[in-house]
Order: sequence, then structure tokens, then C-alpha cells
Amino acid sequence: MKDILVVDKMPSAGGNSIINGGAIAAAGTDMQEKAGIKDNADLLYSDILKAGGGLAHKELARRIADESVSNYKWLRDEVGVKFKAVTYHRRPLRSPQPRCDGKYRRGFINPMLAKCKEFGIKIQLRTIVDD
Repeated sequence: MKDILVVDKMPSAGGNSIINGGAIAAAGTDMQEKAGIKDNADLLYSDILKAGGGLAHKELARRIADESVSNYKWLRDEVGVKFKAVTYHRRPLRSPQPRCDGKYRRGFINPMLAKCKEFGIKIQLRTIVDD
């Protein structure tokens, strides 16, 4: 892991993400299934495109949707994020499926920072990546 460098433009690690609500859009998780919610990557992909107002990068949106469950599992199983519940974040143009698994303030960044420290991954602050 010596070839990994995390950069952040802010003076402290996590930037704006450390103060977010800690929710992710993952379609087809075990938490949704247990709650009786039917969802899938195709619905998430459609929602991303609609919410993007025609500006979303289709290939990246497809990848985000298709890999949403594996991302959720990675955060939970490898990083140590503690997901608490399936929450409902209704926004215009999105399907009605509750899919933002977790409402855990600072729940993603702090476990990721801990993993970086565990593996000796350097975090470089006040750095802007232009290219």
C-alpha cells in the first residue's frame, strides 16, 4: 500500500464529506430486502440520469448503479461503517424506493481515515489535483 496517496484540498481530512448525513444510494442491499423494499441497479441508474438533468455521465452512472451493493458491502465489511437503517430520501424525479442505507454522521470518513492509518496510507492535505 506504499503507492497509495490520498489527497484532500481542505486543511483537515474529510472535507465536506465529514459533515454530511452519512447516507449512500445502494440499490438491492440486504437491508432493503429485510425491509421488504424491492430495488435494483436499473432503477438507481434511471434515477441518477433523471436527477442529473441530462448532464450525468452515462457510463459512470451505470457503473455507480451496478457497483452500489458491492460498495455498500465494502464499506460495511472492510472499512467498518456501521449502517443503522434504510432511510428514505425523496427528491424530485427519483423513484420512491428507500435506498440510502445508513444515517450515520461522519460514518464513512472516520472509518476510512482509520483504515488509511492502519495501512500506513499517507493523506496529503491542502492539495488540489488539476490533472
